Amino acid sequence: MKVAVPLKEEKGLKSPINENFKTAPLFAVLRQTEEGVEVNLFKNVSETESEVAQVLLAYGVKKVVYPKANERVKLGFESLKMEVIDSEFKTLEEVIESLFSRE
Repeated sequence: MKVAVPLKEEKGLKSPINENFKTAPLFAVLRQTEEGVEVNLFKNVSETESEVAQVLLAYGVKKVVYPKANERVKLGFESLKMEVIDSEFKTLEEVIESLFSRE
């Protein structure tokens, strides 16, 4: 399963989480592999939540980390069969430890 995470800047596992996909300069797409968690970074060129959702859908994302998503945004992602995780993660490392340590 692929998980998308909005990031403020690229600092490896210490990359800080951005609260909003629309304003995030980049995002990570995470995927569990036999070797561990694969992390792919992408520059965010979308201007609206709808554009972001379509890009993430094209990457095969099924879950999004979106700490400050309002109900409209949550419903939009859910209508595309993407689960919204609204936990208050601070770093990419926290996301990986929380979401992939039990898979």
